[in-house]
Amino acid sequence: MKKIIFSSFLLIATASCSAEEVECHYKASFVQEAAVTDSSVALSHWSTERDRKSDEYIKKLYLVYKNGDIAVIEHKYCDMYNFEVSYSFSSQNPAPTSQSIGQIVAKHAQYAQLTPTYSPSLSSIVTSELEKNAFNGQKPLSLGLPQEPLTFDDFVEYSVSFLPNKESNILQSSLSFYMGIGGAD
Repeated sequence: MKKIIFSSFLLIATASCSAEEVECHYKASFVQEAAVTDSSVALSHWSTERDRKSDEYIKKLYLVYKNGDIAVIEHKYCDMYNFEVSYSFSSQNPAPTSQSIGQIVAKHAQYAQLTPTYSPSLSSIVTSELEKNAFNGQKPLSLGLPQEPLTFDDFVEYSVSFLPNKESNILQSSLSFYMGIGGAD
């Protein structure tokens, strides 16, 4: 009798998990955990989880650079694809400029599983928008980036944020790049 009840439970649990899988546009295997080949990376680590509230899959790549900088690249997906890079600048390095931030965003955007076509390049777009907003690395800044220079067959929104950290002797500032694809009807 216990075997029948346990077998029934497994069948119901398997069926409900399969039903959840079908509901997501992007499946669990959508993001591939590729090996990091960047020679400037000292340590890397992947983590995988599932958001209990939204049922979104979450895969994160943690990167520690030889110069002390740290990046966390997050892929969060189910019905839409969310990609975020959180980058912390080590106090050992020169203060970031508009151009260096543009280059860092473009370098880490290459880890995205879906990529719009940017014209001009993503690095140029970010650098230009930061310069238009008088970026100097001393004040927080958050910008939605323009839709015109990108091409993709679904809705895309993307933004960049910068936050100086004057209270820390270890990390001087943080950068965030977000890109969301899909979700708009």
